[in-house]
Amino acid sequence: MKKLLAIMALSVGLLANAQTVDLLKPAKDIVLRAPSVPIIVSDPYFSIWSPYDKLMEGSTEHWTSAKKPLLGALRVDGKVYRFWGKIKLIWYLLLL
Repeated sequence: MKKLLAIMALSVGLLANAQTVDLLKPAKDIVLRAPSVPIIVSDPYFSIWSPYDKLMEGSTEHWTSAKKPLLGALRVDGKVYRFWGKIKLIWYLLLL
């Protein structure tokens, strides 16, 4: 009787172990992405975030979705390179 119980416990354990591999597999692969990336954070009332994949795609925002545009640009040998924020004509004229 003890041998039968031991064999049943072993077989149940092996069966449960074999099924957990399939249970933990996701049905569909999902690539996770953070909704926003913090750029400047001091406290919850003063924080600026970028909701874009690349810093040049658009303007930065507050966590309340209020636009807080920042612009990052470098001038190298007289040529202006933008690396941050979406440029507007007035900003471009100020950089020249």
